[in-house]
Amino acid sequence: MNEKTISRGPGLQQESLTDLLGQLASHSATLVREEMALAKQEFSEKMQALRNGGILVAVGAVAGLLAFATLWAALIIWLSDFLAPEVAAAVTGGGLAMIAAIIGFTGVKKLRKTTAEPIKTVEVLQGR
Repeated sequence: MNEKTISRGPGLQQESLTDLLGQLASHSATLVREEMALAKQEFSEKMQALRNGGILVAVGAVAGLLAFATLWAALIIWLSDFLAPEVAAAVTGGGLAMIAAIIGFTGVKKLRKTTAEPIKTVEVLQGR
C-alpha cells in the first residue's frame, strides 16, 4: 500500500494516513462503548424509579385496604343505628371505593411521569 504522511510543521511528528484512520476507528469505538454505558446507566436509573414507584403504590394499597376494612366496620356499625345494616354497608362500601379509585389513579399518574427512554443519551447521539 502507498502510505501518505501528513506534515504537522517543522519538528512535529509525522503520522501516516493509516495511523490516523486507525486512531479514528479506535476513538469511535471508545465513544460508542461510552455512550452505550451511559444509556445502560440511564435506563437502569429509570427502571429503579419505576420500581420504587410501583412498590410505593403496592404498599400503600395494602395499608389502605387494611385501614379501610377497619373503618368500614366502624362506619357500618355506626350507620346501623340510623339505617338498615345492608344499606349502611352499601353506603360505606361505595364511598370508600371512590376514595380508593382516586388514590389508585394518582399512583398510576405518578408512574406514567417516569419514562424508560434514555433521554440524555438520545440527545447526545442526535447532536443536540
